[in-house]
This record gives sequence, structure tokens and C-alpha cells, in this order.
Amino acid sequence: MGERFSWLVCRGAQLGLVGFVVFGSFASADETIGAAASPPVTGSAPPASDSLGEIIVTARKRSESLLAVPVAISAFTREQLSNYDTQDLVGLSSQVPGLLIQPIPSAGGGVVALRGISSSANNPSIEQSVSLNVDGVQISSANLMRLAQIDMQNIEVLKGPQALFFGKNSPAGVISMRTEDPGSQAYFEAQTSYEAYAQEEDITLIGGGPVTDTLGVRAVAYAEHMLGYFHNEAEATPPYSLGAVNKWGPEQQEFYFRITALYQPLENLSARLKFGYADLYGDGDPEQTAERIYCPYGAPQLLGYPRGNQSCGVGDVLYSGKLNPAILSQAEPPGVLGSNGTVSRSRLGSLEINYQAVPALTLTSLTGYYTQVDDASVNVSYQSGTPASAGYTSDRREISEEFRAVTNREDWPVNFTGGSYFQNTRFSNGIAVAIDLYALGITPAPDLAVLPEDNNFTVDGDTYSFFGQAIWKITDTLELAGGARWSHETKDFTGANLTGALTPLVTHLRFVSTSPEATLTYRPTPHFTIFAAFRNGFTSGGFNTGTTPTSLTGKRIDYQPETARGFETGIKAVEGPISFDVTAYSYLYKELQLSTFDPATLAQQVINAGSARVEGVETDVSWKTPIDGLTLRASGDYNRARYSRFLDDCYTGQTIDEGCNANAVAGAYTEQNLSGRPLILAPQVTGSAGFSFAHANGNLKASLSSDVNFSSSFFAQLEEMPAVRQAGFAMIDAAVHVGRPDDRWELALIGRNLSDVYRSRYVSQVPLTGNPALTGTATPGGISDYSGQINRGREARIQLKVKFK
Repeated sequence: MGERFSWLVCRGAQLGLVGFVVFGSFASADETIGAAASPPVTGSAPPASDSLGEIIVTARKRSESLLAVPVAISAFTREQLSNYDTQDLVGLSSQVPGLLIQPIPSAGGGVVALRGISSSANNPSIEQSVSLNVDGVQISSANLMRLAQIDMQNIEVLKGPQALFFGKNSPAGVISMRTEDPGSQAYFEAQTSYEAYAQEEDITLIGGGPVTDTLGVRAVAYAEHMLGYFHNEAEATPPYSLGAVNKWGPEQQEFYFRITALYQPLENLSARLKFGYADLYGDGDPEQTAERIYCPYGAPQLLGYPRGNQSCGVGDVLYSGKLNPAILSQAEPPGVLGSNGTVSRSRLGSLEINYQAVPALTLTSLTGYYTQVDDASVNVSYQSGTPASAGYTSDRREISEEFRAVTNREDWPVNFTGGSYFQNTRFSNGIAVAIDLYALGITPAPDLAVLPEDNNFTVDGDTYSFFGQAIWKITDTLELAGGARWSHETKDFTGANLTGALTPLVTHLRFVSTSPEATLTYRPTPHFTIFAAFRNGFTSGGFNTGTTPTSLTGKRIDYQPETARGFETGIKAVEGPISFDVTAYSYLYKELQLSTFDPATLAQQVINAGSARVEGVETDVSWKTPIDGLTLRASGDYNRARYSRFLDDCYTGQTIDEGCNANAVAGAYTEQNLSGRPLILAPQVTGSAGFSFAHANGNLKASLSSDVNFSSSFFAQLEEMPAVRQAGFAMIDAAVHVGRPDDRWELALIGRNLSDVYRSRYVSQVPLTGNPALTGTATPGGISDYSGQINRGREARIQLKVKFK
């Protein structure tokens, strides 16, 4: 406790000194110039809301109201995000029906699913089906989840294919985040909070304002230290187990900093520079969010290692033992698997230049830069003593440039958006795996021999595309928009392992695609919108760069792009105190990119499923009741996501009677037919319902809110073993805020997942368990144990915030 407190105090003092100096400079500048910096020109970042309080979004690369834009979208302002202290994408997922997010301590970063469409977390170089976009910069990896979402102006969740404006990696949708810009006055905010269950402390400092009449700056810094929310009960039983890494996990320290500079030398010219970085340190095993959730034979299958107190089940108890140095010392290369822990470093920069060439035309240049470096060593057996250890180091770099031209004249019958996009990526990944041969029954005594595996992969890619859209105002109430995006992409693979260079059959890939889109919008009044749209989307293909068999020579390791095509129609309306929207959709997905894992060989592979149909109805309604300050809200999504055609591998030990009855090889079947079965991470029903009540009296204001988020059951493992289907749930959040009407100070009590629900959005067979020889036969008894990455349990946070203007 003392070390944690000292670390936080040290970080807080550093942040406080920076904040004092920065705020003092802004305050002096504000007094000197006596005027606010000029507002940004048209086409740059929009405000969170207009003068009427309606949320402004940029789903079509132009500023439009949430009510008018013909896209299925959930949008959140800064105030809405702060209600439950939403500072990461996991917190956001509880507020958007159909959005499931699970961070995973791997080079892949995690899983993001929307309307049942997701991408593998096993392949570290895979590009996501749900695009992540920060300040206009599109990021290909789910690792962006490790970059703190602090000081956000707004977040937009665009649902369905969005290839026209966001390009590749958006067939399921886009999560678009816009960070805050400098304001017109000097501003300083300090926030600190403590969460009791994870013993988590954090501090945030934000300062900014005009430096001159043409330059504004805003800086945000965040420091956090968490002991952990899972209790690690791994026992020390030498020489097999060295005990728990930490008694609580995942213990971590995080530091995040971002600075924004907005320069406007001319009324029609502005430049916005943003740069942020995050350092995340885990003192223990990063797998301390995973546990064995199912043991088919009552006790863990531990292969020569003593069970000790090990048990199976979903909850806040796990078993993660320290890595055995006797195994690690024999792994190659030396030092890769040196100790438990993880280090993750992210850098994200953007430069947006807007030039209003003429009153009706805005030209935009957006340059993006992103890097991510990860190093980790993990216990992959989820037990006290581990016979298998894995370590990885990955390095990702992305550079992008988008040029865009937008016309915006109300009196023109046709307006245009057009542009070009270029991205260069380089990803390298090294994976080391060490397996104690005693655990496999190959050697008579422990730690005498280790089977090491070391694979190193590099993937280089270039993407360029051109896009355009015309918006034709047929009448004052009817609008037709149509456009397309043409994309060209290449990827090159190189790899090596312990035995030398890897030479698979395919080392160069080239993809060319055209994605058209058309939307018809009818707006009989400013408060009513009906639209119907035809949309396309695609996810880039690539190479398998996860843990793979030792030799790739003579094998195909590539997978093809995933595509989506279909229709949706929606209604958005505001009628007095009631606002609502309803969207119906139907999309056909082909060549779905899905991930398989073989617990016997530890091989991970992305494969293409035949096709799937995703269709459903989603709705959102809000009512400002006659009771002053009371708002009721509800949202829901009925989503039927089914494979149309898919032959999948059988899970280990699956018998013929259990469905493993396709593709007989050497006297046993190897595949099962999942056609007609639900996709993974695709609950059929999700939704939320809640209320907010706010009241001000004199020098005090207060608010109370609560929401229930619910989901039907779903699969989180590709082979869909019935016993590990995740049950339906309801999570309850609540918050109380008390402060001054001018927001000078605020005290809040925030509770999340108060119902203490535990579920996994990522389930996998435990390595080296089960009996593959029984798979596809009539003989039972070969099923593996299963592990799951578990969500955070109950949270109770007290938060203090002070502001100065």
C-alpha cells in the first residue's frame, strides 16, 4: 500500500506542477489578450452540440445533427460519458446495445463486436471488423483500447458497414472518438477518484485556453494505480508451482498524456495538432483476467502438475502461478520469457489542416501517426504451476494521410464530398513458447527438458483509396446521396523460427475492391427523418501471425478479405418531450474472418467462414417526463446473426453424437456443420433501461441516475461447445452527483455492475488438456478444460472534481 500511495503521490505532484505552470500561462495570456481565440473554420471538429442542445456528429465527414444524419448511430457527449466515469471502451459497451468489448492481454489487444460481427484476438496482425477512429485517424488494431479515452468531446458508434467514408475494416461499424479542443477561456480541471473493490486510485489534470489571439492549447494528464479486482489463490508447491504472482490482479500502473494545439492565423485557415502517449505497466501476469470457467470432469486437467486448491468456475477467484525459471531458462531466445509481467506503450498523433478556399468549399488534410509496443510473459495454463509459458513482443507502426474536399451550400441542389487516403503499416511480432516435456509425459522428471518454440513475423502493408459522394437535394424534404470508394492494398510477409527462414506458399497479397453506397432521406419537418440505405463494407485480408506450427514451409498462411453488403432503414423523430429512433437492417457477410485454436499444438489460425446473415431491429427512446428534471430512457436490439454456410473444426473431444460428423480423416471426423447456428458474440437480445433525475436549489445541484444493461445468452468460442455458452445477464449501474451549479466542484458516488455479474466475451480451450485422439469418434472422455477472459466485477467509486475558469 505504501509503494502504491507513494507512486500516486509522486505522479500527482508531477502533474500538479505541470498543471500549475500551464494554467498560469493560459490565465496570463487570457488576461493579456482580453479576447477568445477565433472559432475553428467550417469543416474542422464540430462542437458537441448546437445552440439548441442537439448532438452534432460527423458520420458523413461533415457536421450534421444526430437527428438529421441518415445513419444508425449512438452518440455520447462529454457530460453523458462523465455520468458513469466512462474512460475506456469497455465502459462504453455497457451503454450501446449490441456492442461487446473484451480486452485481452495479447498483441491482438482484444475483441470488439457490433451486431455480432467481430475479429479474432489470436492473430496479432489482424485488422478489426469494427474500425476504431480517434480525431479522424483510423487505427487497424484493437490495441487502441489500451490508449486511455480521457477528456473526450464526444464518441459516436456508427452501426453497419461504413466503407464509403471510413474505408477498410468497418463492415460491422465504427467507433469514432473526438477529443476536446482548447476553449475560448483559460480552463483548469482536477479530478481524483478511488475505487474500493480493485483498490484503484487515479488522478486527472486538464488545463488549457488561448495563448495568443491565434493559438490555443489544451493538455490532459492521467495517472492510475490499481491493485486488482481478482483474488489469486495459486499455491506454492515446489518445484512445480512458485505460488501466486500477486495476491490480487491484474495489478497495473498507467500514465497517459495528451496535448492539443489549435492554430488559426486566418479566419479561413486552421491547424489542429494532437499528440498523446500512454504507458501501461503490469507488475504480474497479464492473464490475470482469465480463469478456468469449465472443467468437464469435475477437476482441472493439469498433466503431471499437482492440483493443489485449484477449482473451476466463473467469479472473482483465479489461479495464476509464477512462471518457472527452470523452464524459462531453456527457452529461446534468452530473456524473452524472463519474468511475469507486461509493458505496453502507445503513441498517437494527428495533424488536421482546414482551409476554406471559398465560402462553399472546405479542404482538409489529416495526417495520422500511431505506434504500439507490447512485451509480456504469461502463464497460459491458468493454474498454480504451469507446464507451458508464452511470451511475446510486438511492434506496430501506422502512418496515414487523408485529403478531403467538402462543399456545403444550402442553396445548391447538389453538394459533394471527395478525397483520397493512404496508409502505410508495419507490424512485427515475436512469440516464444516453452513447454515442460514432463508435463507431456515424455520425460520421467520435471524440468529436465523443455520444448521451445520461437517464431518471428513481420507484415508490411500499403493502402490507398479514393472516395466520393454526391448529395442531391431533390426537394426541400427529399435527399438522395450516392457514392463509392475504390481501394487498393498490398501486404508482404517475412518470418523466421528456430530452424531458420519460414517460406510459406504465399508471402505477397494484393486486394482491390469497390464499395458503393446509396441513401434516400425524407425530412418532412426538422424533427422527423426517414432514411433507407444500401451499404457495403470490407475487412482487409492478411497473414496468420499468431502461435503457429514450427514450420510454415509449403503451407498457406493467408486469409481473404471479409465483405458485407445489405440494406437498412430507419426513423428518427422528436415529438415534444419524446425522442426516438428505430432502425431495421439486413446484411450478408461473406468470408468471415474467424479464429481457431488447437490446445494440443498451441496453433492459432484465422480462417474464412462461408457466409452469414445478420438482420434485426434496434431502437432508442428518451422521455423528458412532466416531473421537472426526470428523464426516462430505454434502448434495445433484436439481432439475428446466423451462419449461412460454415464447416468448422470440432472442439477437442467432441464426439460424433455431439455433432463432429463431417470430413472423415484416418478413421475419425474432424469438422462440424455450424450452418444455421448463431455467430459468436451475437446475443439475440440486448438493451438497457434507466432514468436520470437532476435538481438545483440555490448554491447546490444534485443528480441521480441508474441504468440496467441486459443481454441474452451467447457463444464466445468459435467451436460453440454447449457447456461454455455464456448465460444471459443484467448489470446495474448507478451514480449520484452533488456540486455547485457553476461546476466549480462536484462530488460523485459511482457504482458499476452493482449486480456483480461475471461473464466472458472470449472463451478458449486450455492448452494441453483434453484428448484429441477421441475427437470425431464415438468414444467420450476427451473434452478440454475451458478458460475465459472475465469482465470486471462490482465497482464502487468516489470521485472529486474541481474546475477553474
